[in-house]
Amino acid sequence: MSFRKDKTTAAQTSANVAGVVTGAFIAAGVVKTVAKAEEAVVAVFKALFAELGPVVEDDNKVFEAAEQTSTGSTTSKSKSKKDDDEDGTNAEDPGDVRLKGGKFKGCTISEVYEMDADEAGETYGYREGEPGSAYIDWLATSANPNKFTRDKSKAFLKNV
Repeated sequence: MSFRKDKTTAAQTSANVAGVVTGAFIAAGVVKTVAKAEEAVVAVFKALFAELGPVVEDDNKVFEAAEQTSTGSTTSKSKSKKDDDEDGTNAEDPGDVRLKGGKFKGCTISEVYEMDADEAGETYGYREGEPGSAYIDWLATSANPNKFTRDKSKAFLKNV
């Protein structure tokens, strides 16, 4: 399942910013009473949350659409040879192997390798500033406990 944002994060961000902004108002002498400080916190919170809530909903729609277009792993416990071919398990080209877990679940090794840092970070929540190729490099190391993806990633990297 893709990463999902919920409105709790947006609410927490709104509350944090509301507190900081209200503190700045108090320090600047704009807000002078506790009642006015409370009003300021509530007003800033509501304004920010009204903006962030729809952004979270839009992001989740993008995540959902990406899941629907992905041909990720099968949900059936009984797998056939056809299922293996669809997820790339028997792929001749290691780049066609579809990842069944991790940040890039549902993507092929070659798709992940070709992602720039922006796409890898914004769409899949990968490390800021790191392209998808860094993930494939990691998959090919002994730090990756999955021998199958480690071997397929090593084979892929030999050919790029």
